[in-house]
Amino acid sequence: MIQDTLTARSLIKPEERTLVVYTKGAVQVFNPDGTGFSAAWRFDPTYEPSRLIIYYRQAGHTQVFTADVDVPAITKVSAPGTPRRYSIPFKNCEDKGTTPLNWRAFAETGANPVRKLSYRS
Repeated sequence: MIQDTLTARSLIKPEERTLVVYTKGAVQVFNPDGTGFSAAWRFDPTYEPSRLIIYYRQAGHTQVFTADVDVPAITKVSAPGTPRRYSIPFKNCEDKGTTPLNWRAFAETGANPVRKLSYRS
């Protein structure tokens, strides 16, 4: 179901620390039990997100998922001397539907595929 008002911020609860990512699925794993991981993201590892919002661009549509982040299991996946990149394991993944919005409008951001976002009333 396409939801015109589905934005990253509309999915955030007041107490959550959220990371929003844009992917085409290259390093994205969704398991049937709601677990998985999203890999190779550049972000500050001192920021410990409780929630992950995945903007998953596919041919003809964009699917949106939310999941709880397994913070202790976040791992560095980049080689020494390269920009820091991390794999973000998640659980309780939920399909929130599709959005017609482009990445910039959905995440209220520029071209960077990773965005820290917080609740705003």
